[in-house]
Amino acid sequence: MVQEQFTNEQYQELVDAKSCSYSVRDENSIFFEVDGPYLSMILPASKEEGKKLKKRYAVFNFDGSLAELKGFEVKRRGELELIKIFQSSVFEAFLKGKTLEECYAAVAKVANYWLDVLYSKASNMPDSELFELIAEKRSMSRKLEDYGSQKSTSISTAKRLAEFLGDQMVKDAGLSCRFIISKKPDGAPVTERALPLAIFQAEPSVKKHFLRKWLKSAGQTEFDIRDILDWDYYIERLGGCVQKIITIPAALQGVANPVPRIAHPDWLRKKMLERNDVFKQKKISEIFAPTQKPVQEVSMEIDLFSADSERSQPVVDIEDMGSGKAKGTGMAISHKRKRDQMTNDNSEGSQNDSRISDSQSWRDVLGAPPPMGKTKEERKKWLEYHKKKWELQAKEKQERKKRHSDFARNIFDMPWQIVHIMETSHPGQFQLWALIGNDLHSMKLNIPRIFYVNQRTPKEGEGQMWRKVVKTLPRSHPVLNLYEYSVPEDVYCEHINEISADLSSPDIEGVYETQVPLVFRALVRLGCLATVNRQFAKYMAGKETDTFDMENLDFRTIAQYSYLEPGTMKHLYFYHHICGSKMMFGLFFPMSKKATLFVVDTVRSDQMPNLTALYNGERNNKVSKGADEEMLPPGGHTFEFKLEKDVKQVHRAIQRLLSAYTDEKKGPTYIAVQSPQDFQHLTSAMPSLSSFPLVPIHISESESLYNVLDWQRVGCRRMLQHYLNVDIILQAMIEQCRYLHIPIGNLPKDITMFGCDLFFARHLHKHNHVLWCSTTERPDLGGKEADDNRLGMELEENVSTEVNLAGAYSTVCVELDISSLAVNTIIESAHVNDQEGASAVSFDTPQSSLEDMVQGQGAATYLASYDETALCAATFRILKSMVHSWVKDVTSFSNVFADNQIIHFYRWLRSSTALLYDPALRRTLHNMMKKIFMQLIAEFRRLGSNIVYANFKPDNPLYEEAPTAGRTGLCRVHHEHDKVTRTVPPGGDDL
Repeated sequence: MVQEQFTNEQYQELVDAKSCSYSVRDENSIFFEVDGPYLSMILPASKEEGKKLKKRYAVFNFDGSLAELKGFEVKRRGELELIKIFQSSVFEAFLKGKTLEECYAAVAKVANYWLDVLYSKASNMPDSELFELIAEKRSMSRKLEDYGSQKSTSISTAKRLAEFLGDQMVKDAGLSCRFIISKKPDGAPVTERALPLAIFQAEPSVKKHFLRKWLKSAGQTEFDIRDILDWDYYIERLGGCVQKIITIPAALQGVANPVPRIAHPDWLRKKMLERNDVFKQKKISEIFAPTQKPVQEVSMEIDLFSADSERSQPVVDIEDMGSGKAKGTGMAISHKRKRDQMTNDNSEGSQNDSRISDSQSWRDVLGAPPPMGKTKEERKKWLEYHKKKWELQAKEKQERKKRHSDFARNIFDMPWQIVHIMETSHPGQFQLWALIGNDLHSMKLNIPRIFYVNQRTPKEGEGQMWRKVVKTLPRSHPVLNLYEYSVPEDVYCEHINEISADLSSPDIEGVYETQVPLVFRALVRLGCLATVNRQFAKYMAGKETDTFDMENLDFRTIAQYSYLEPGTMKHLYFYHHICGSKMMFGLFFPMSKKATLFVVDTVRSDQMPNLTALYNGERNNKVSKGADEEMLPPGGHTFEFKLEKDVKQVHRAIQRLLSAYTDEKKGPTYIAVQSPQDFQHLTSAMPSLSSFPLVPIHISESESLYNVLDWQRVGCRRMLQHYLNVDIILQAMIEQCRYLHIPIGNLPKDITMFGCDLFFARHLHKHNHVLWCSTTERPDLGGKEADDNRLGMELEENVSTEVNLAGAYSTVCVELDISSLAVNTIIESAHVNDQEGASAVSFDTPQSSLEDMVQGQGAATYLASYDETALCAATFRILKSMVHSWVKDVTSFSNVFADNQIIHFYRWLRSSTALLYDPALRRTLHNMMKKIFMQLIAEFRRLGSNIVYANFKPDNPLYEEAPTAGRTGLCRVHHEHDKVTRTVPPGGDDL
């Protein structure tokens, strides 16, 4: 019919251009538009049985880019932003996985993420972002009065805007309505539950009035958006989209429901039951199947009529000749199929080659290239070799690009938010947990043993593990020929005796930094934020690795990148306490509002209280006392408890719970651990804990907590109280980690002492100074600390520097408490000697070593060099700059963590347990504090005050007698006291 009606019978075509002659013929042409080929096409399904969706598809190119998207909600203006974001991210997930199940598992991960947001009521999301996700935007084409009695969400929103803002705001056409759907009034249709978004930006009194009116709830007290929203409505909206794109297509393709929270429609569930019914009667064609005819494959290269072919025919057994299954000659087939099979074999071989090329280069696979040669056969062999080489190179390039775009782009280009650095069983190798982008990665970090050797004679040549450096040594030791050694820790531990023997030669002046803990060195160098070194990233382009050396990472500041912002990571809470033979374990899952408690005792006695009622009671008690409900775990938890006599059974149960949580793939998660045992004991007993970064909560329980009759109730209440405080504690810990710049998992118990060590080590490293870290009372001075007897002397702090004028005083005595004397002294150290009339020449005197002085060298500086004040002058200046930085943070930014460092500064300086404890620094500052104290007393006396009692000890006060109190009364005393305290010291605000 097409030929009869649409054929052009006088189609003319030019034959000769010169004579302009044409040939006439019939023409019937049909042009087809061909799109593609494409990598994949995604077609949604309808929620109704037997109905098809037209003009809805997503098509992807071979490079993974979206070729065309048509008909989905992501292009609609009035659709929820939540559904738009979901659809824009879910289509890319269809390209993941190698099987149908893996593909749907990747797609379900995206759906579960957004379902978790709705089921958790967006607890970790700010209100502004929540409004953007769930607010609907509609435009009214006509005026409000033109709609009459019609009902819709837009009309209800416009009417409430008119009621709220006035009729003038909605009188014109084209009104843009942004609204949400509330769960009240109960039983009302959706059109009557639309609330304008503008009401939540109004004043609190106005907002409460109209919300009570529109929600028809006069006793409404909670006006948080999360308590008002109809979450079931939004879950149903998102669930319908998930059904059309994921669950229904998966069921029709024979895949189990990848998103179990979204149930199948009734018609689909019925169809699946019929399909999987084991009692369903089968068709006869399913029981019996026709057999295939025997096919004899004959090569076309063999002559079928040759004698060799006749001889190649198999000899038939005489017993088979009479049977009905006489074997015929068979049907000859073309050799093309054989060539196809060979092609498939070649393709399989090429796949094997590609798999080999992942770990080997083309030269390792093919061997050395043959010479080009002069004959045709040699050149053909040379060409075949290079064709294979070029094919392997192209595959290597594609694989390198793919790996670099996925893995390396995140690992090598994005900042690492280090969560925890944990020691492993292998010496020098640490497990580093870092949040990179939105994914949590576990890396292996190699930290070498770095120490410095000061030699009298220089080395010749260059070494792989040492290099010559210029640094300042502790106590201003002379630098002769200083070399930095960087040795892997396992090699150092294996050859410690040989290394010690080599370093004990007379040519070695000293060996420094041999006692620095490896994790402390990593925290000083890396902190909590790091990026991969550009040179190492360029070297590793296209390669995958999970092992990094410490020098491959660079330090980054909080000003450059953020660290663990709210909502970036989830957390679990693990509680553990031991009291004799009684133990309690608790594992809490805040996102799913579940918790499992374990009670261990010698006997199984169930005295457990109602955990749900106990939890709700403790939570309501905290809320009634004014606690911020947003900083508390959500209500409505479900609890399970188990009674055990063997603690190993508890360990196995906890590991099963953690494994189940890992399989759910809820996103980046760390475990907040509160336990009297360290991480090594816990991970050895429960290896599943090593699959998460661990964050310690340093809260000690009483050892006699369970020594009561109802110890299970007491223990449960105490555990729940800790759980209610865990969010507040973790938030404070993260803020403190940002200031100290250390991972939250490495926060020690005495954070202020450790913070002083950390800040001082970084300041020393910044000023190119060698550390003297030591775990003993003597600092690491390169081996000379055992020769200096002054290091073993205790500071004479017990010898009191006091003024005591005993007697009875009839006038008024004023008590003054002097705080932060050490901080004030170190800040005003430059003025101490000026007040005495002397100069601080010892701080700038050139130093020489004690050995040089004994040998007669440097006699002019003998006294100054033996003076500890002169030897630690450079270190004292660095210490002063560190205290100055704290004071600046307090005065300029009101930083409470810097204030804590200032408060505990003198405790750290005189504590022999500090890593950077130096008795010389302690004595230097102590002597200067004495001078300040005596100058303070002299200044009081100069102003006319009588010092009744004064003591230099930090906890003791100073008493002064008001000289004119007997004549003028208390007002005069206050006036004199204010005058004296304002006049006495320079920088007196610090005293």
